[in-house]
Amino acid sequence: MMQQKILITGASGFIGSHLTKTLVNSDYVVHAFQGEITHKIELSLRPDIVVHLAAISTNSPDPESTEHLYKVNVQGTKNILEFCASTKSKLIFISTIGVYGSPKYLPLDEQHPTNPTSAYAKSKLEGERLCRSHAEKNEVDCLILRLANVYGEGDQNSERLVPSILTGLINHERIVLTSPLPKRDFIFVEDVVKAIIASLNYFKNKTNSGNNGEIVNIGSGKSVSIGELIENFEKQAGYTFNIEYKGLRKEEIMDIYTNVSKAWNILQWAPKTDVITGIKQVISSLKSESAETSKN
Repeated sequence: MMQQKILITGASGFIGSHLTKTLVNSDYVVHAFQGEITHKIELSLRPDIVVHLAAISTNSPDPESTEHLYKVNVQGTKNILEFCASTKSKLIFISTIGVYGSPKYLPLDEQHPTNPTSAYAKSKLEGERLCRSHAEKNEVDCLILRLANVYGEGDQNSERLVPSILTGLINHERIVLTSPLPKRDFIFVEDVVKAIIASLNYFKNKTNSGNNGEIVNIGSGKSVSIGELIENFEKQAGYTFNIEYKGLRKEEIMDIYTNVSKAWNILQWAPKTDVITGIKQVISSLKSESAETSKN
């Protein structure tokens, strides 16, 4: 059997770098997309599957930043879809559980209404709509993965919760957070990589020709409070952090977590790494890096 060709956008990003590292040692032929997704995609490569990770996740009140975010996340996705349609490539589109907005019930399943509040989540929902439109027209076979809060080893957007904690930890700086009370669904990056690989296998083993644009939640299936998260980090790091809580944001979501039963039914995937184990691995990696830096 010929090796399948996989094209990854955002291959140098947080999730993309983990995915690429794993796939290069597998039975897939991996290509990292080089270029601007905001322009028409013109490649001689005809991949079997495109994993679309490239996106801007920074939420800024600046209109120019917001305009650029939509250009990359929406127009970029449209360009990727047109490329997939022209090359008959399948597409794995990486979205976010942020598209649900404030939960009307828990756990969140894929039928939960969508009502995103951030520019990033709104752009991702628009990307989903583009994917489903192409799927309904039988132009591109799409699979949409809605990710919970991803964390793990490596560089990540410093505006996100876990990276902001890690930055404070590394630099022994004050960590400014809203409140210890909100609860979130945290998913370890290695579990996300396994979910994407399970998605590749889903396409490989798919027998029907329908382009159904399935949506699948990828999360831990449970929530952990920010306070609990901090306690676990402190336990693994071995000291107490300097935390400043500035108060709950307006319309703060107090609890959110996913129903991941469809991920098992569709992909035969389930999360394996609990938060305590994941944090332990992150802290261990940081300590190793610190020791290596000290040697040099």
